[in-house]
Amino acid sequence: MYHALAAKIFQHRTWFFLAFLLSTGACLLALPNFKLENNFKSFFSETFEPYNAYLSLSDEYPVTDSVILVLANENPERVVNLIDQLRQIENDLKQIIYFHQVKSILDIPILQPGQEDFTTEYPFTEKGQTDGERVHINQQDRDTLYQKTWERFQQDPRTRHIFVAAAGDAASISVSFNLPSTGRQKAAAKVNQQIQRLLEKFAASSTDMKLHAIGPLIVQDEINRGFKSDLMRLGLPILVLGFILIWWSNRSIWGLMVGGVSIVSALIITAAISTQLGFVFNQTSILAFVLVFIIGLADTIHLAATMFAHMHKGDQQLDALRSSIKHNLRPITLTTLTTAVGFACLYFCDSPPFQILGLTAAIGVLAAYFTTLCCLPFLFGWKSLQAR
Repeated sequence: MYHALAAKIFQHRTWFFLAFLLSTGACLLALPNFKLENNFKSFFSETFEPYNAYLSLSDEYPVTDSVILVLANENPERVVNLIDQLRQIENDLKQIIYFHQVKSILDIPILQPGQEDFTTEYPFTEKGQTDGERVHINQQDRDTLYQKTWERFQQDPRTRHIFVAAAGDAASISVSFNLPSTGRQKAAAKVNQQIQRLLEKFAASSTDMKLHAIGPLIVQDEINRGFKSDLMRLGLPILVLGFILIWWSNRSIWGLMVGGVSIVSALIITAAISTQLGFVFNQTSILAFVLVFIIGLADTIHLAATMFAHMHKGDQQLDALRSSIKHNLRPITLTTLTTAVGFACLYFCDSPPFQILGLTAAIGVLAAYFTTLCCLPFLFGWKSLQAR
């Protein structure tokens, strides 16, 4: 059976190559929809009860989509200036995309107990209009009020170590955002960019105060950017090393180009099919493409190295190509099927990224098998080569 199939592949290699070109070209159209989201939420399925409980809490208390801004005051005596800066920063934060709410000591009331009840007062609220008349407050009285309130908040359990440093040299602002459920990575990047611009603006205008940003949203965006950077720094060397192995196995520039076309096409087909299936990749599931690259590399080297070995023994190029297909079809087919089934078993894992990893690797193994047998026979028979 394998010998007859090998003969068909060699005989109709032109038609197989046309099918290869059409499928690769069609898959290129789906690549713009490829999704890469480095989000810890993707590790949990929607049927996992603790995850659903977390989602219900995060909807009401959006902790993960939050940023803490810390305003450090090098001159603790200038409390009024610090409060004014906090007020301006809050106004700037409200202009950021996906803004939800902001909280600082400006929003913490002071309770004033009375004989029968108590009243609340926001001492840091700017004095504005009251009954149509502007309220004038003496600057010295304002400074005294702010200083006393600041010292009181240093001891208040609602604000101590939360919105006010115990040493009195820093205050914090907590700002939360409502990021969309889809495209969170891009949304987080936009928010982080605007926050960074706010920090740069503050640094340029203030000399005795420093503004710092921390929090889950900042960390998540830095992880996303680091992940993409690692893909470029580590992915490119892996590709280069693989292509060096192809060249080293047959000492042929044409063999290197043909093998590269086959492997890259397998990756394109894998990405396109996975995208059409609705897969969203993260730092774990993206490793499936490394596995696909390795499998495609092995298939290419087996077919090319065997052909050049037969040519080295004295066979003509087409005869060597026919012998290589006949010799390798059975082992490549069996290893492809067993490897695909093995990776597909990861579908039974509880964590979605490992399910996507397994299914994508299985698709990629079959794609590498397809591109190897459809691309290499035609291209190796199309150009005259010499034995190496």
